[in-house]
Amino acid sequence: IAQLLEFVRRHVPGIDASMIDPAIRNFCDEYFPRLMDRTRMLDEILRVSDRVGFFGTGPWQEWPEYARHFGGYINTPSKLALVFRRTRVNLHSGGTGLHPRVRDCMASGGAILVNKSPFDGTRFGMDCHFEPGRDYVEYEFSTLVDEAQALLADDERRSRIGAAAAEAV
Repeated sequence: IAQLLEFVRRHVPGIDASMIDPAIRNFCDEYFPRLMDRTRMLDEILRVSDRVGFFGTGPWQEWPEYARHFGGYINTPSKLALVFRRTRVNLHSGGTGLHPRVRDCMASGGAILVNKSPFDGTRFGMDCHFEPGRDYVEYEFSTLVDEAQALLADDERRSRIGAAAAEAV
């Protein structure tokens, strides 16, 4: 948003941040950075396996490289829990690991990879409530491929992490 404000200030003298439509601010602060992180995560994970599915909202079906992997929105808790349990490795990329979907996955007994977050080490961080390596596997984009490959190759570890996650939640 800082770059947007600077651009607007240069081209529209006298404007301040309060004059920029909240929807534009939300797009710049929230939507676009999340979209970039998610496409980066998908690109990396598709290097590991072509057997990838993801669910939720968004225009993913309009992107040729992701459309066939997109399963749409799952709106019932029982179906979501079934997907979490049947998925060999669940993935999360977000501003915080303590997202409701992460906890839903863990409660369902799914093994999940969760990105490191600026909130780690604080009361809002995943690592302050759950143990990395026992309840979930943490990753950075630079380690995602290695972490995913290792977890996919180790059925016993995935099972152990899923069971520990369900117990911890």
